[in-house]
Amino acid sequence: HAGGKRLSPIPLGSSETLRTGDWAICMGNPLGLNNSCTLGIVSSLERSSGETGWDWMRHPLIQTDAAVNQGNSGGPLLNELGEVVGMISMRALFGEGIGFAIPIDSIKSALESILRKQPVPHAYMGAKLSTSTDKGMEGVKVDAILPNCPGSRGGLKSGDIITEVDGKRVKQMEQVQKFMRQSQVGAKLKLKVRRGSGSQSLNVTTEDVRRLKEQQNKKAKRGSPQRAIIVM
Repeated sequence: HAGGKRLSPIPLGSSETLRTGDWAICMGNPLGLNNSCTLGIVSSLERSSGETGWDWMRHPLIQTDAAVNQGNSGGPLLNELGEVVGMISMRALFGEGIGFAIPIDSIKSALESILRKQPVPHAYMGAKLSTSTDKGMEGVKVDAILPNCPGSRGGLKSGDIITEVDGKRVKQMEQVQKFMRQSQVGAKLKLKVRRGSGSQSLNVTTEDVRRLKEQQNKKAKRGSPQRAIIVM
C-alpha cells in the first residue's frame, strides 16, 4: 500500500517476443535519484557472457541504450506496453549507452522457488567450455573438467570437442550454455564428442550446482587450496 492505495503489480511480458529496435524503458533509483525513468531501445538480444566481459553470467543478456547507472540494478526493463521484459543487471564498464538486463523469461523459471523461499536449482556438469577455434574442429571445446563431477563421471575429458547435445548440432559455447539453463537437475544429456581422430557418445546426468559449492566449502575448511574456475 502507498498513501492508503493498493498498488497493482507490473504485468510480466515475454522477452521471447522482443526485437532489436523495440522501445525499452528503464526504471530504478540511479545514483540515489528515486523513481527515475529513462527511455531507449533494445540495442541487441542474447548478448553472450563473453561479449559482456562477465563470463560468470549464465544467461544471455538484453542490451539497451536506455541510461543505466549504479542503483538501477534489480529494477525493471519495460516494453512500450509497460510490461516487464527484463531485470536490469549492469552497465558496460567503459563507454556510455550500453546497459544489460536479464530476460524475464529466464527469471520466470526461477519464480516458483523464489516465492516459496527455496533455493533456485541450477543444473551443472562441471566443465569449462569455449567455442573451438581449431581448424577443422568445429564445436565446443572442453577446456577443463572438474574431478568427481557429473561431466567427468559421464566420461567427458579435457580437450574433447562437443559436437552434439541431445541430437542437436552445436557450434558455439552459448548453445551448450542454453541447454544447461533449460535442463532440470538430474536430466540426462546425450553428448556426442570428438576425441582425437574419433568420436564418442556420452551420457551426462546433471546435478545441482549447490552440491559443487558444498564440496568446495568442505575443502576450504580442511585448508585445501582452491582454484577459481567458471563451469557450467
